[in-house]
Amino acid sequence: MMNNPVLAGLSNIEKQRIWRKTWWRATGEARATYRKEYKEKNPNRVRLWGNRSRVKKAYGLSLEAYELLRRLPCEICGKRKLRMHVDHDHKGPKQSFRGVLCQQCNTQLGWFENHRVNILNYLKTEEDE
Repeated sequence: MMNNPVLAGLSNIEKQRIWRKTWWRATGEARATYRKEYKEKNPNRVRLWGNRSRVKKAYGLSLEAYELLRRLPCEICGKRKLRMHVDHDHKGPKQSFRGVLCQQCNTQLGWFENHRVNILNYLKTEEDE
C-alpha cells in the first residue's frame, strides 16, 4: 500500500491514516469476534472495568474509594444498611460527590429536591399561623 503511486504525493502522516483506516475496516469482524469471546471468558474482569469507568465518570472516585465509602453509615439517619448509595448533585458539575446515604434517605432526598419550593412554602405558612 505504501508503494502505491496514488499515495506518492501524500505525507507519511496521511499515509498512516489511510493505512489505519483500511486495517480497521478489514479487521472489524475479527475484532468483534475477539471482544465477544473475551467478554464470555472474562465476565468479572469486563464488569470490573465497566464499574471502574462508570464510578470515575460519575463521581470522580476510584472504584476502591467508592467501595470504601459504601461501607460507611448514612449521613442523614446514621444507619448502615445493605444498599448504600454515593450521593451526588444531579444539577451541579459532574463528579460532585456529596455523601453516603441509605436507600430510604437517598429516595427521600431526591423527592425533597424535586418539591423543595412547595415544601418550604408550606412550612413557612405553618409557622406564620
